[in-house]
Amino acid sequence: MPSIARCKSLRGFAALTSRVCMWRFSKITTGRMRIEKFCSSSIQVDSIAKPRENDEVIPANVAEAANFYQANGLLHGRPQIRAEDQERTRILGNFRYDYNANSLRCEGYPWYDRVFTKYHTEIECDPAVWNRVEGLIRAKLPPVLDKNALSGNAE
Repeated sequence: MPSIARCKSLRGFAALTSRVCMWRFSKITTGRMRIEKFCSSSIQVDSIAKPRENDEVIPANVAEAANFYQANGLLHGRPQIRAEDQERTRILGNFRYDYNANSLRCEGYPWYDRVFTKYHTEIECDPAVWNRVEGLIRAKLPPVLDKNALSGNAE
């Protein structure tokens, strides 16, 4: 099982690769800004509705999107995302996680997160979620060349 440090670093990795797209379509869907740049993927993890922003509708400039959410507690993610244009955007899935029966120990998080936003915190620290997120991101990256294979030193 990955450590909390690994999960936090993957969360940062996911944020780096998808933050620009998330910001773009959050702004696009509110009508305040129209950005036409292409975004290959968007991944939402327990995305909570914010005032005057709607990340439920994925704009046409995003090729594919995935939504990971949990539906318990005070803070919970939106259960469904949908494509603005189904011809241009593929929804990979709306993946629900339930922590009522299988609670996680989220060590390294403040006590108040573990008490007041327990389920939201659990999806944040769930290695299974971040392994799936990492898999989606890595599937879009070019393959890494093995230096040993190039030099003829492969075992």
